[in-house]
Amino acid sequence: SGPTVPSSIQTLVERRLAQLSPECRSHLADAGILGRRFRIADMEQVMARVDGETKSEFEVAEYLQNAVDLGLLTERPSSGYDFSFSHDQIRASLLASIPRQRRRAIHAALAQMLAEEGGSENLSMLAHHALEAGDQELAVSSAMRAAQSALAMSAPEEAVRLIDSTLTAASDPASRIEMLRIKDDALEVLEREVERMANLAEMTALVAAGSTPELDAEVKLRKASAARAAEEFELAAEMARSVRAAAVATGDKGLELSACLELGQALSRSPIGEAYMPPVEIDIDGAEEPYNRALELAREIGARSAEATALRELSVLEAGKVKHEAMKLQDAGVPDVVIVMQAPELFAGVKALAEQAFKIYEEIGDKQGSMSALITLAYAHVADPSAQGMAGRIEHVRALHHSRKGDVTDSQSAIDDAHMLYGIHTYARLNLQPGLALERGREAFDAARSLGDRWLEALSAGGMAMTCLQVGGGDDCAAWLDRAVAAAMSVASTSMARRLELWRGAHAAARDDVEAMTRHYRRAAELAGQASIGESCQALADLAFEYARIAVFGGEPALFDMARETAEEALAIGRHIRGETPYIGLAHAALALVAEAAGDVETAAEEARSSRNFHGETHLLYLVPILWVGARTLIRTGQPEAAGLTEEILGGLTYLSMYMADPTSRDKWFANPIQREVAEIVGFDPTQVDRVADDDIEFTEEDLELLRAVTSGTAPPSGGDTPSPVDGLLAKLGVASPGEAIEYAIKSGVTWQ
Repeated sequence: SGPTVPSSIQTLVERRLAQLSPECRSHLADAGILGRRFRIADMEQVMARVDGETKSEFEVAEYLQNAVDLGLLTERPSSGYDFSFSHDQIRASLLASIPRQRRRAIHAALAQMLAEEGGSENLSMLAHHALEAGDQELAVSSAMRAAQSALAMSAPEEAVRLIDSTLTAASDPASRIEMLRIKDDALEVLEREVERMANLAEMTALVAAGSTPELDAEVKLRKASAARAAEEFELAAEMARSVRAAAVATGDKGLELSACLELGQALSRSPIGEAYMPPVEIDIDGAEEPYNRALELAREIGARSAEATALRELSVLEAGKVKHEAMKLQDAGVPDVVIVMQAPELFAGVKALAEQAFKIYEEIGDKQGSMSALITLAYAHVADPSAQGMAGRIEHVRALHHSRKGDVTDSQSAIDDAHMLYGIHTYARLNLQPGLALERGREAFDAARSLGDRWLEALSAGGMAMTCLQVGGGDDCAAWLDRAVAAAMSVASTSMARRLELWRGAHAAARDDVEAMTRHYRRAAELAGQASIGESCQALADLAFEYARIAVFGGEPALFDMARETAEEALAIGRHIRGETPYIGLAHAALALVAEAAGDVETAAEEARSSRNFHGETHLLYLVPILWVGARTLIRTGQPEAAGLTEEILGGLTYLSMYMADPTSRDKWFANPIQREVAEIVGFDPTQVDRVADDDIEFTEEDLELLRAVTSGTAPPSGGDTPSPVDGLLAKLGVASPGEAIEYAIKSGVTWQ
């Protein structure tokens, strides 16, 4: 049932329609089936097919002039259509007056016209008109093709809608199974596990009615995928193993390959192509076995895509082994700097596997797979001193991407580069590399403006505003916030509004403007609401911590009560969040400061310990406040963990001081009251830390052009009897081969600065 139409509108519509001539009303009703907007040329064809009448477009337009004069139709030639109904109720009233037989005849004529035109863009309309015309076979076939096209164009919601609207018309079990298969693919993309299980239950019932071993295996693997998406990993693994065993018994290597890939995902608890470091708790050796078997099978049957997939997933598992090895070295007391120096050797296996996967993806033209392998390659440089954390990994990906930019269109390359610039900026900001964050954030903002991507423009401007706060740039922050607001006005959404409120709240907090800070953070929490409890928890935890921070440094005791109430509110919401989150840790940190102010040393220490337990694998941006609270409440009061925490903070501050490339940004960051007090408590002097030396090679423009050519493979050969320009470049870089020169270019990024 649709919305109730006010009686006044209904009456007005009926009065206007009553003034039409019978012939005009009949033609107008026919036009209603064409849609809210329609073309005279389409009407002319429909009349010829349904009534056998041949009328010119001028004659048809003459029939409708009366409706235009009465305001029932609006002329719309500039839109690509000739007319549109001025109100939905007009069209609804006309459609209700058409006899069922004529309505079906018009739908049949439209379906015939669309079928003759061909083209994937008309499939959805063809399915609709064929269904209304009673041509179930055409409706089903066109709906399936339209849904597959929608999936290929990343529109899974449309695919689900198309299947649901025509599924009842599918009487043939094979067609119905195929439709359910397409719907399952769409629901998998949408991550709607409950609906997937219901859809697969119907598919199971159909398969049982006409069971074949192939269909049984497919449904089981689909159920395993759905179970894995619902985090029922043991159930998913059990079903995948049963399919694998059946495939081995029948000698079906293709099916065994599919089962091994599904089993690998269940055991690694990571979908293919999405993880770059496996969860700590998984059995890496157990997960490797099915992927190794998948690699063997893929090579036996020539399945190149599956071969690349297995290689890429094995490289991720190898990275997990490296992580475990590094943890063992740390536990054995090996200094972090020694572990860092061993990183290239440790990650050699990861890099080798990822490079093999990348080459295959490139050969078969799988761009998504290529990017996944590129990012995995970047993770192989995770501990490189020049990497600057995750930001450096994406820099590495960007360099690799630039070296192969001839493989993609200029427009796609520009889009990819803009998003990678923003990714570098974001990770640099969150992991306290303000110099790099400012540089890449500005570039991302400019790139987004050039592309006309207002959403990315707003995100980049907001990120720049938050980075400015890290280095005490309040005025610069305000200017960037203005830019973010200007861009966000073109992409109005609840999500963007929430981000703006968070940014404004942080800016107000930096000015110690309690009233504005409260208003903006509270508004952000309201906008997040129940739909996103994590984001609501974030806003409240940020607010609670800022209350406590201002009270500590500003001497406003009343704010401690507000901090306690807000932190407890954040924790109440946080109980419903699955897994660890830094926001819960931040709320506990605020409660530790409240207890410290009240002189309750033991409670302050317990809350500080809780904050450290809940920070998880968080970014440094959130970890630093938690460490500051720990320094005040655990180190100053001589708690048992004081010595270990002191060593941890000293190591972290030393690392940050060494690898903050921009000295001005570094000094401003250490001048922040929180960082300054942490350094004082643990006895850290940033001026005494040796900086990582900048590369002192001076490049001319000719050097850079030649290095670009070497990287892209277009440089002249080297190593002949007569020294070439490339030989001179290799000598200048201090490397022995063009391959080492490419590695240097990728790691340093100098050719794209």
